[in-house]
Amino acid sequence: MAKHFLNGKTDQKRKGLPNYTYELFKISKNSVDKISLKMRDLFVHRLDLAITSNKLFCVGYYSERIGGIGGYFNPPRLEGIARFNIDLTDFSIESEGFSPFPNQFKIDKYGKDVDKGVLRIRTRNIIVSENEELVVLGEDCFISYREGIPVALNYKDIYVFKMDEFGNLLFAKCIKKDQSENFRKRLEHCSFSSIYVKGKMHIFLNAEREIKVKKDGGKILKLDNEIHQLYDFRIDDSGELSYSQIFKELYGNTSLEVRFAIQINDSDLVIEAEVHDKPQLFRLSINGLMTLD
Repeated sequence: MAKHFLNGKTDQKRKGLPNYTYELFKISKNSVDKISLKMRDLFVHRLDLAITSNKLFCVGYYSERIGGIGGYFNPPRLEGIARFNIDLTDFSIESEGFSPFPNQFKIDKYGKDVDKGVLRIRTRNIIVSENEELVVLGEDCFISYREGIPVALNYKDIYVFKMDEFGNLLFAKCIKKDQSENFRKRLEHCSFSSIYVKGKMHIFLNAEREIKVKKDGGKILKLDNEIHQLYDFRIDDSGELSYSQIFKELYGNTSLEVRFAIQINDSDLVIEAEVHDKPQLFRLSINGLMTLD
C-alpha cells in the first residue's frame, strides 16, 4: 500500500480536492499488479489492512475538508470511516463504503451533539467476522512536547466501530479515557489490551477504583495514582456497552502491564507485571485471572 500524489506535487489537496490516491500492489515472482483506490472527493488519512484467505480489507478514517497550505496545517477532524473490499482471486475492488460518524458517537465523545469530528484515531486492531463484518478498534494516542522535547505519552479515548459487509456503520462507541505518563516513568500499565470472543469485544484496562462522572453525566477513566483497578469493558454484537471490575484480590497491588498483552488462544491473554521488583506473568481470560508459574 502506498500513497500516490498527483500532478507532480506532494500537496494533500489541489483546488479543494484530494491530490492523492492510494495504490495497492500485488507482487509475485513474475508480475506486479496495481489497484488505485479512489477517495470520492474525501480526504482519507491512512489505510490499515486486514486479510482473509481470499479477501483484503482496507480501513481508514476520512475528513470532508482539510485546512492550511496544501493541507499540511490545521490538522483535520476525522468525520467518518471508509472501507474497501478487495477480491484477491482476480485482485479487483469488490465494493467500497464511506460512513459518517453518528450523532450519538459525538455525544459520547464530547458530551453533546457538536458539528466536529475526531482529531486523532490510531487503529489498534481489525476483526473480520465470518460474514465479513468488520470490528475496528482504535485509540487516541499522541506525544506531548515542551520546547521541542517529548515529555509525555498520552493515551486518551478508545473507539470501537462495527461495519457491515458493504461498509455501512452499524455502531460507533467511544470509551472516555484520560491517561498520561512522563517518559521517565513506566508506561506499560497505560493504554489497554483486547480480545474478541463470540461476537463480544473485551477491553482490559487499568483505571482508578472510582470512575469519575463528568457534569454532563458521562464517565471518564483516569489513572492519576499508583494504585489501579483492572476493568473489563465489553461491547456486544449489537453495540451494548457494559463493564465490571476484576477482583483486586486476584492480583493484589500489582499494576498489570496491559499495553503489551499477548493473545495466546481464542480466549486468553498473557500479561506481564512486577511483583516485589521481580517479573511475573498473569494469564487473563474471559473466564478469570490466574498467575502463571
